[in-house]
Amino acid sequence: MQKEYLAIVRGCVFEDQGTISLPMRHAEQGLHLLMETCNEGQGAQAETHFDVLERKKDKSLLRLRPHTGRQHQLRVHLSAKGHPIIGDKLYGPEGISPFFDYIDEGMTDTLRERLGHERHALHAHRLWIEHPGTGQNVEFVAPMPQDLLSLWER
Repeated sequence: MQKEYLAIVRGCVFEDQGTISLPMRHAEQGLHLLMETCNEGQGAQAETHFDVLERKKDKSLLRLRPHTGRQHQLRVHLSAKGHPIIGDKLYGPEGISPFFDYIDEGMTDTLRERLGHERHALHAHRLWIEHPGTGQNVEFVAPMPQDLLSLWER
């Protein structure tokens, strides 16, 4: 199985393509579900390939292909590289503060403005699987949702 995602991230990613290879583990502090990058040998290997599809002044549109399947891998890797996914309440530029604000108050206009979007701007775009009967690769494509298209155009 192969997966491909589209993400709108903060800032201008300068490399046209690359691979983020950073081990990951559960965060030592904070929420039980929170992940973090770590030094080699301290966590599970995680690798994400990216291509920049388009750039704007303050954001970039990326195609992401995870080569491993760690919890929150794409979000953690992009945040660690200084380009968190827009709208991410856990791994955005403010850390986990927006997550707690969301739990306490719900999605307010102020929080939406801080995050840049109501939800994280990550979309499962393409999936390839091997058909069990024929052995042929089958591809499924989901177009970018309208809310993310609108976010990109703003």
